[in-house]
Parts: sequence; C-alpha cells; structure tokens
Amino acid sequence: MLQDALKKALAGASPAGLVASAPPPAGPAPAPAGAAALPGPEGSPWLELLARHRPVPAGASVGRLRQETDQLVKELDKSGNARAARELGQARDAYLKRRESEAWALVKTRWAELQLPERLYRRLKTEDDLPVERVLEKLHTKRAATFSGRAPEPVLAWLREKA
Repeated sequence: MLQDALKKALAGASPAGLVASAPPPAGPAPAPAGAAALPGPEGSPWLELLARHRPVPAGASVGRLRQETDQLVKELDKSGNARAARELGQARDAYLKRRESEAWALVKTRWAELQLPERLYRRLKTEDDLPVERVLEKLHTKRAATFSGRAPEPVLAWLREKA
C-alpha cells in the first residue's frame, strides 16, 4: 500500500492523503545547555591584548588561550616589557573571573530546577577541587534529574566522579 502511494507520488499523481507541506517555521534556537551556554572569549579585552602580540587561533578553547597567555606573559616579562605582561595577565584574570561568576549563576539556576539542597550548593561552591564548568556540564545530563530531592552525599559523590 505504501509502495503504491510512493509510485503514484513519483509518477506525478497525488494519492489522497499525501500532500507535500512546507516545513514548520523555525522558532528561536534553544539555549545551549551546560558550559556551552557560557560566553566565549571572542571580543573580550583579553583576546584583543593577546592579538596585539601574536595571532589568536580561531575556535581555540579557553584552556588553550589561557596557556598561550601564560606563555606570552612569561616572554614579555623576560624581554623587559613588564607593563604589557601585567595588562595581559589582568585582562585574562578579569575575563576568567567573570566567566566563573556566570557559570556559578547557571549552576545555581539549574540547581534550583533540580530541587537540590541549597546547603549543598553553598558547600560545593566553597570547595576548590571541582571545576565549575564540569559541575555545570554534569547538571545538564539526564542522570542529574535522577538526583532531584536526594540526600546531599550521593549528589556530591556523583559530581566528584571523573567522567
């Protein structure tokens, strides 16, 4: 039956019930989840300063850009250009601090959505051994929903797991 309908459609005859329609209008793209929702360093004063001294690789991760900056700061210091090194280091630190602050805001929003204990969020934020971006990524997985309303210790153990 389906084969007959396809043959008729390909031959030019439109069988009843098979009518071509336009695709649905594209709405706004859904917001990216996890660390992808964080703004990239493009256009930041940090990258503008970095670009003055060496070409910035397109699409480079924040970690790679940070390493490039660290290396350049050392080179500038050795060459006697301490002022430029200090400006670049301060611009990098300001960007990373702002990014971390935005990441914690996203973590807190997701934390509330999952109805996880507020005390555990504060405890997690004060611990330095968990990178906020990894926490953010984990909170946007399917498994995160299974921890909704659970005791703090299993949630913390899951967040500490290396994946």
